[in-house]
Amino acid sequence: MKYTLLIAFVIYSISAVAQPQAINYQGVARNTYGLPLINRSISLRLSILDSSPIGQVVYMETQNVSTSNSGLFNVEIGLGTVNSGSFVSIQWGLGSKWLKTEIDTFGGSNYLFLGTTQFLSVPYSLYSKSSGNGLPAGNYTGDLLYWNGTVWATVATGNPGDILTLSSSNIPTWGKPSFIISVGDFYQGGIVAYVLRPGDPGYDTNTQHGFIIPTFDQSTQAQWGCFATALPGADGNAIGTGNQNTIDIINGCTQSNIAARICYDLVFNGYNDWFLPSKDELNKLYLNRIVVGSFTNASYWSSSENGTNGSAFSQDFTTGVQTLSTRTNTFRVRAVRVF
Repeated sequence: MKYTLLIAFVIYSISAVAQPQAINYQGVARNTYGLPLINRSISLRLSILDSSPIGQVVYMETQNVSTSNSGLFNVEIGLGTVNSGSFVSIQWGLGSKWLKTEIDTFGGSNYLFLGTTQFLSVPYSLYSKSSGNGLPAGNYTGDLLYWNGTVWATVATGNPGDILTLSSSNIPTWGKPSFIISVGDFYQGGIVAYVLRPGDPGYDTNTQHGFIIPTFDQSTQAQWGCFATALPGADGNAIGTGNQNTIDIINGCTQSNIAARICYDLVFNGYNDWFLPSKDELNKLYLNRIVVGSFTNASYWSSSENGTNGSAFSQDFTTGVQTLSTRTNTFRVRAVRVF
């Protein structure tokens, strides 16, 4: 399988003054399907090039690092194993500088070239150390400089937790972090299985919302339960009704080990707000089953009942067909929670 790397941003901050000169560098390792490489030991070869993306290598180092449970890694350029050059001797004030990134996703030395990225702003402490004069005075620890087309200018001060972004006019600016949540991402206790779209109940143009699922089925054979009991309220089919369906089932049915109770009682990765998805929510899981993975070609329960005949909706994850099934049938269960 081939792998690639999506870089979050080249420079986030400068390491503490008391430490050796270094640049914090953060990225997310993903495979070609867009899924993060989680809890994996990888090797990086980082080279700083002079003047252009194919310029002379003025510094090269290697680093071994482990990704987090979301595929994130952090390194400090300048503190790795030096292959050539001297980091402290880099002339940041003479011409542009570029970062060349190579990776071995198995932690060895068979590096795959990923590309080059220009340093669009200059770390103030590094620039002043190499040039020694002609710079605007710094005001705060962590001040950065950028070339505005005429002179070196200071980037406006940000706040703790901000990241550096580039405006449409190529002006670097500190701002609050934002990112796009995608199906298949590891996020808030599980895998993102669906992100709400325009027209979906609960869709917000300013904030992403959707469903998260655990990485495994909560049961391989559970009844829906309470075949002869009417459960008013547990008949919602639409997106956004699964949680209330689950609450109504729990309040009206005391039978143990039923699908809704298994989800309601679940505590996983620090979260305890799981529920049995409604008919329409379950269908979204089916539609994204290939990207999400970990589903079985079998039938799964929804929380949507039909109280008139003691049945509830299930869905066959082989064919996609949704069926009203007798509540005493035993099907698989996958919990969801919302973000």
